[in-house]
Amino acid sequence: MNRDELRQLLEAHAVRRDMYDLDGGECEECLRLERTTDGWLVYYFERGLRTNERYFDSEGEAAHYMAERLVGDPPTP
Repeated sequence: MNRDELRQLLEAHAVRRDMYDLDGGECEECLRLERTTDGWLVYYFERGLRTNERYFDSEGEAAHYMAERLVGDPPTP
């Protein structure tokens, strides 16, 4: 699963758009997906602070983790 597929999944499950950020936009109190030089990072962003950071080697692993956090079990690829 990539970011576009994750976005479609979240929309299909009516997850509020202000609960997540997949593109480096602005959000408060949301779960973020961010590409780093070493892989992918998922964290909760609130009041300028990042908490519960999890690093992943691939976009797919990070996207599945976000899907689990936001809608439950993600679909099997």
